[in-house]
Amino acid sequence: MEPTSHMLSMDEMVPAYGGNLKIDEVKALWEAGVDTPDIDKQLLMDYLCGTMHREDVPKDSRAHGDIGNTETIFKGQLAKARKTGQVKSILLNMGSLLCTVEMERNGMFVDKELGLKLASELKAKLEQITTELRKYLPDDLPFDFNWSNRYHLSPLIFGGKVKYEKRTPILDENGKQAYTQKDEKHLYLKSKPKATFQTMAVEDWLRLERKRLANPS
Repeated sequence: MEPTSHMLSMDEMVPAYGGNLKIDEVKALWEAGVDTPDIDKQLLMDYLCGTMHREDVPKDSRAHGDIGNTETIFKGQLAKARKTGQVKSILLNMGSLLCTVEMERNGMFVDKELGLKLASELKAKLEQITTELRKYLPDDLPFDFNWSNRYHLSPLIFGGKVKYEKRTPILDENGKQAYTQKDEKHLYLKSKPKATFQTMAVEDWLRLERKRLANPS
């Protein structure tokens, strides 16, 4: 269900409950940038309170207004709730919301001193139990055992294998560790026209230099 389906606008709901759409003139004035205090007072009153009570307005042209439409929708929804037996649930949810608002506003009393004392006792008990449980684990376990992980617990209790991640080095053809990314210092070479490389890693240059000094021509 789309999120927009959870909150329908009044204009979408009111026709189903026998109300009518609000006066478009006020909305048009707002969209045109007119501030509310600058709108005609009678037009605003008709927008909010409706014209159902006005004798100077023909009966077939009278409207409920914003407040009247709200009342009409409420009465219609209340009748549906009574018919389906939802009134008690609605009232309980309203009370629950008020309770939540009250708790979020004022907070809940907590005996901090007692809470810290109980937490300390539980921590000591947890450490004792964890120490006892670790005795059942192999000494050469190649991963961190997680007592809350069922894929770790099941092999320990019933036997089996555990899949785990481990970093393994990638070796090059010479058996040395290869790097996908590595910072290197390079030297610019004064190469001949047919030379293949314009730069050389400092490590490679020093290696060649050592070979040259060891085997002078």
